[in-house]
Amino acid sequence: MTLLNLTYTLFFLAVCALLWRHLNISRRAYQHAISHTKKHGVSLLDQSVVLKKMRIARSKATIIAVERQFQFEFSSVGDVRYAGCIIFSGARLKHIDLAPYKSNESELI
Repeated sequence: MTLLNLTYTLFFLAVCALLWRHLNISRRAYQHAISHTKKHGVSLLDQSVVLKKMRIARSKATIIAVERQFQFEFSSVGDVRYAGCIIFSGARLKHIDLAPYKSNESELI
């Protein structure tokens, strides 16, 4: 095996490892969306979270980390879609936010 082949192999393995890590964080974002919407008594729509933004940011645990922002939609009464947002800094959950929504008592929460 030449040095060039070894370099290509290591590069390919690094890309695979990064993709595997990203998919794991996406699955965790989905699980957090399910539990957070269930806790607030609303329904997660489309059973999915979507990567909205990815950037390099400062982190408290490390110097820099990849910050991923996922978006999902939920419904409280069933007539309107509301947006929700999950932010991960590296592999750590940073923030979950639900847009103000109408509850069954017809008031905004």
